[in-house]
Amino acid sequence: MPVTDVEHVLTEQDSVVSKTDLGGIITYINEDFLRISGFTQNELIGASHNIVRPPDLPPEEIVSSIRRVTAIMPEISAASVEQTSGIEQVNQAIGQMDGVTQQNAALVEQAAAAVESLEEQAQNQVNTVGSFKVDDHSASSFSRPQDMPKTNKEPISPHRKLLSELMAKSQPMDNNHWEEF
Repeated sequence: MPVTDVEHVLTEQDSVVSKTDLGGIITYINEDFLRISGFTQNELIGASHNIVRPPDLPPEEIVSSIRRVTAIMPEISAASVEQTSGIEQVNQAIGQMDGVTQQNAALVEQAAAAVESLEEQAQNQVNTVGSFKVDDHSASSFSRPQDMPKTNKEPISPHRKLLSELMAKSQPMDNNHWEEF
């Protein structure tokens, strides 16, 4: 197996990738790894990962590297816990927003039902007030507000106008002035 004193400088385009199983046996290498290692694919696949370490790298250096990686594992774990907590907070906020959206939808439905009910009540009031005789014209002959006679005064709702006219014409109650419709 080749061991060379040739140093290979990696460029930004190089991507050195190898994969080992739990026993440290190489199971995959990419083309850049193969080119830089100086080995053939058949020499590397199935071999121990130690085959590609520099020949002058002492075992103590490998142990030191493993210790450094082991030392940063708790930091990686803590960062993972923080990330999980952040994701849970986002999920909780989304759940609250969904609840508020559902409440708003229910309020809109209630408001629509109230509007419909008020429209019915208003129409019933128009029908009731329309049965009163005010002068030569009955209010029921005006089916729409635009059909009402025009005045030069500020616009008044047809119902308020009718009530104003009724009150202006009313006289103190006297049993002799009853009129049938």
